[in-house]
Amino acid sequence: MVDTLRTVPNVIVLGGPGGSGRSTLAQKLVEITSYNHIYGGAMQRALSVEAGYGERDSKTQQLTFSEAAFIKYHQEYVPHHPEIDLKIDVKLFEAAHRGKVIIESMTFGPLAKRVGFEALKIWITADEETRVQRLMQREQDGGRTVSADVMIDLLRKRTDANKKRYQALYGFDYLHVGEYYDFTFDTTHIPPESMAERLFELIQKRTQL
Repeated sequence: MVDTLRTVPNVIVLGGPGGSGRSTLAQKLVEITSYNHIYGGAMQRALSVEAGYGERDSKTQQLTFSEAAFIKYHQEYVPHHPEIDLKIDVKLFEAAHRGKVIIESMTFGPLAKRVGFEALKIWITADEETRVQRLMQREQDGGRTVSADVMIDLLRKRTDANKKRYQALYGFDYLHVGEYYDFTFDTTHIPPESMAERLFELIQKRTQL
């Protein structure tokens, strides 16, 4: 493992839309590398529930995360609280400076590129149909039923809200993938059990160039 990790960058950044397999890949890469893992989206999700945006669990009556409420959180709450994104950015940069970390974030790739911070930046993607099916399954696993049409609408609204927010806050279009990321990894037709192994091979090859 030590020899293998000599070809792994000190900081790996994974960006990409919901349902692309980004979080699954991050967790598997952590298992392979023993790196730390920091996820900007998880911080946002926790903050959204704290701010009162969620779905009430029918049994416990506790507020829990839901995609629909998360969209409303980004549309209604976050634009009036830019300090939220900035605080998360600080935590991500702190983790990056410590090194040996997998960073999951929609904005850290462009920010690292802008300031010249050395990291391997990978955009994880999949076609819309695949992402919708994965997110519907995640909602179902959480006891919520969301139709394909509703999920497509939620995904598109979330993308639009993110684009507008990041443009206003940072002055960049995070969807200009080729400008900020070293390469793209499409998970659409890759079996879940093979994704991490294939990506890790690409990371090693990229680092050896």
